[in-house]
Amino acid sequence: MKASNSAALLAGNNLRLQPTALRDESGLTRGGAGTSLTIGNNLSLQAGNDLQLHGVAIAAGGDAALQAGHDLSLTPVTDANGKATVRTSIATGGSLQLAAGNDLTIRQAQVKADGNLIAAAGHDLNVTSVLGDSRTVTDQTRQGKTRVVTTTTTQDIDQQALTAGGNLVLSAGHDVNLTAAKLDAGTGLAVVAGNDLNSTTLTTVDSSTTLETCKRFKQTTSTRDETVHGSEFTAGGDIALQSGHDVNLTAANLFTDKGALAVSAGNDVNLLTAQEQHDAVQDMQKKKKGFLSSKTTTTHDEWHDSTAVATTLSGDTVQDAGIRRGDPHHHGGPSAQDRMRDGR
Repeated sequence: MKASNSAALLAGNNLRLQPTALRDESGLTRGGAGTSLTIGNNLSLQAGNDLQLHGVAIAAGGDAALQAGHDLSLTPVTDANGKATVRTSIATGGSLQLAAGNDLTIRQAQVKADGNLIAAAGHDLNVTSVLGDSRTVTDQTRQGKTRVVTTTTTQDIDQQALTAGGNLVLSAGHDVNLTAAKLDAGTGLAVVAGNDLNSTTLTTVDSSTTLETCKRFKQTTSTRDETVHGSEFTAGGDIALQSGHDVNLTAANLFTDKGALAVSAGNDVNLLTAQEQHDAVQDMQKKKKGFLSSKTTTTHDEWHDSTAVATTLSGDTVQDAGIRRGDPHHHGGPSAQDRMRDGR
């Protein structure tokens, strides 16, 4: 669908946008034409009940508003193994408003507004990253008479990002749940939950096995390294996090170099750490031959290290210097959020 000016799609009940699919005789999905909405000016999508965007591309030159009376979801089309095949993307030249009467879910979608981005849910707001695929590569080389075979497996994270050129505001009547999310605002950033504000982590694992062999020598070295991915909050101006009950931040990074940073809760602010595990194991076997005998020497070594990944707060000013990592009894004030609302 293309419109040079403004456009609106309205549904009294459910509105579902997704790509068409081609099926073979066995019923397996082979692919199909994507659904796209390209609007020169403003766009409005409204559903009295659920509004579901699965693998839909939306581009609006002006503002865009997506409103659902019940649930609003921005998710990809997936294959039989749950892997994303067609992603939802929304890009606006102006502001973007996402509103759900109940739950708002954003996962594996590209969401960017050149102006303000406001996402509001009557119940829960979920911004979810997922673990990516693991890739394995095997490399074979020679170092003199020694044959070296290295097998490396790496894992990525499919990080969910919300990007605003202006203010970025997330709000929920109940919980805001962020899973390794990336929130980036050109000016101010605010996250408000009526109940709990939860930011959790994902952990990727990289591993390698190196086998070195020559005539009377064999050595195997195996490594396993975890990387913890917490949510990232960055803004050109103020950052404010507020909840009616608890704020729970695990291995999160909050950064603004030109604004104030405030975290406040009606109950507790919990700034928590996550653990990364790093392991290495090496086994060596060496044979020494004599005239009438032979001797085999074997060694086994292990290295294990656990690293704490803390929640970090960095701002031009951080409200209440008494914030401590892991302190479950911190209460902050809403000054940064007030400044954002006042336009300062």
